[in-house]
Amino acid sequence: SSDLRRVAPVTAVDPLGGAVEVGLQPRADGGRDSLAEIRSGERVVVAGPIGQPIVRLARTTNLLIVCDADGFAWIRLLAHAAVAEGRSVVVIHEGPSAADLVSASLLPERVEIAMVTGDGSLGLKGRAVDAMDAYAEWAEQVVAAGSPDLLAAVLAAARATLDRRIVVAFQPHRFSRTKHLMREFGASLKDADEIVLADIYPAGEDPIPGVTDRKSTRLNSRHMSESRM
Repeated sequence: SSDLRRVAPVTAVDPLGGAVEVGLQPRADGGRDSLAEIRSGERVVVAGPIGQPIVRLARTTNLLIVCDADGFAWIRLLAHAAVAEGRSVVVIHEGPSAADLVSASLLPERVEIAMVTGDGSLGLKGRAVDAMDAYAEWAEQVVAAGSPDLLAAVLAAARATLDRRIVVAFQPHRFSRTKHLMREFGASLKDADEIVLADIYPAGEDPIPGVTDRKSTRLNSRHMSESRM
């Protein structure tokens, strides 16, 4: 058996075949996971929990997903599930250049995909938010996956474009990442009218004093406690 002891996105699920696809991204410390040594087609036994899927509101028929290269793996399963449920899905995928974008073939054919590159090597030149105007009024729910900079840009674009209340549901991943990026994530959410802050997803990490629950996260980040109510 093999153990996966760090956070990794589930990118595809085949209930009939009993298969779960997990995306392994490069480790910051340069090490390798045991699963990375396994060849395609081999069987392994892994221990859960696998985690929870991104929530899709029951009333949502038009779903807009905005992601950067690092966030793509986290939204792939969401796109597949939403299409299977009969929802209309648009994915805006940004990266510095075409080489940084993930292949569109990994998404269902029914998903409309807008590619955006900083150097203009593929699709629209600029940022993902530059493509949001075409879908802002159409979208009933927006999911953003990526850096604090991306989240801030998406929220700012929504605030500038939409004349409606903006409610953000946010779940930090890992205690160490939340501690390191507390200020950045707090600032990135400042344009929301209301923030629904979920408990930190630990991904196998032990709690860090002062960064252990929703209350401490709010106390350590001025922006996360702000509301336009």
